[in-house]
Amino acid sequence: MNLANTGSGILALIIQIGIALFLTKVVIRPIQRTSAVLSRTADGDLNQERLAVTSNDEVGVLSQSCNTLVEGLQKFIRHSEEILGGKSSQSEFGLKGEFESSLERMVHQTEEKKLSEERARQQAVELQEKERQEALDLQERQESEQRDVLERQEQERKVAQELQDNVDSILEVVTAAAQGDLTKTISVRGDDAIGRMGEGLDAFLQDLRKSISEISKTAQLLGDASGELASVSQQMAGNAEETSAQANVVSAASEEISRNVQTVATGSEEMSASIKEISHNAHEAARVAASAVEVAGTTNETVGKLGESSAEIGEVIKVINSIAEQTNLLALNATIEAARAGEAGKGFAVVANEVKELANQTAKATEEISTKIQAIQGDTKGSVEAIGEISVIINQINDISNTIASAVEEQTATTAEIGRNVNEAAKGSSEINQNILGVAQAADNTSQGVSQTQKASEQLSVMANDLKNLVGQFKF
Repeated sequence: MNLANTGSGILALIIQIGIALFLTKVVIRPIQRTSAVLSRTADGDLNQERLAVTSNDEVGVLSQSCNTLVEGLQKFIRHSEEILGGKSSQSEFGLKGEFESSLERMVHQTEEKKLSEERARQQAVELQEKERQEALDLQERQESEQRDVLERQEQERKVAQELQDNVDSILEVVTAAAQGDLTKTISVRGDDAIGRMGEGLDAFLQDLRKSISEISKTAQLLGDASGELASVSQQMAGNAEETSAQANVVSAASEEISRNVQTVATGSEEMSASIKEISHNAHEAARVAASAVEVAGTTNETVGKLGESSAEIGEVIKVINSIAEQTNLLALNATIEAARAGEAGKGFAVVANEVKELANQTAKATEEISTKIQAIQGDTKGSVEAIGEISVIINQINDISNTIASAVEEQTATTAEIGRNVNEAAKGSSEINQNILGVAQAADNTSQGVSQTQKASEQLSVMANDLKNLVGQFKF
């Protein structure tokens, strides 16, 4: 813009100079030559060359009139000399008329000359005034342009200072955030690049503060979950120990049943040898049968409690699975938040992945425990059925003993029946022993699963503490 204005001013100045040169060549110089001829003529010098007439305008007419005037004066002088010498044949009137005519033309041409000079002078004055005004206008434009340049420079300086202040403000907040202080906010706003960058960084810091807060809450929840998992694992360990103890009780009861069955067998053999001992053995068999019924009832209750404990362990396994799923979701959430945090969240992502792996391991361990518990429940159901059969058999023994006491004549048949019942009781006792061994093995497996769960809860607790320490480095 400035270059265009300056170029226009220079072009106008060149045109004005060209016009001035043209006027000087076409108007002023011919008038000056005409004025010089008239001045020399007035001084008596008539021997002059004719003025060159190059145009038909006022200047050309003035030059032609000047030439006519000089020629008329030259003729007048020659006629005067001829009159003085007596050689002139021209009348005085004719010479006088020609002189007057030449004089009139000269006066007229002089007036025309004055008018032309006045017009030329006026044009020169107007041209000079125009040039002066244009020079003033040019100077004013240049001064205005200089003021505009200074104003733009001042405005640019202010903009640069404002930009520097905004950059310093943003750098201060970003530096504080890099050092862990997320409490500061960026106040830079605007439609320019710095304003948009300030708004974007402020939004990012707000999201980062929310993410760190969520991670802190997640770490707290993870710590609580690990503590709850440890408590549940301890409870499972207690249940497993109780299951093992109950299995030992059932095993002892089974051994006692076996001994009682052997006693019944011995009584049957003695019954064949001595009828006298039939009544005594019958009463002894009835007493043993009653004791066996009580032991079978106790064993049935113990096995029922074992089934209830297995069900409780199954519920605990469901709780552990739920905790593992929640831990997995928390780890996934922490991974997402760490990915959103970018470079600063890589450490969170590693911790979250480890938490997720532990949650998966816990889920697998609980599945194995659940499988073992289902096996225990199945074995417990078998034990209950076997004990029920034993109860039936013992009741039969009791009936047989009463029959022996009331009817000695049926001793032979009754003894054979007792032998068969004793064999069945021995088989039932063997089945009970096998089932009890399965229960004990399941209890051992449960103890191993509890140990793995405790280790997993300890690892979760360590990871929760690490995550809390990592989040504790930030202020938000």
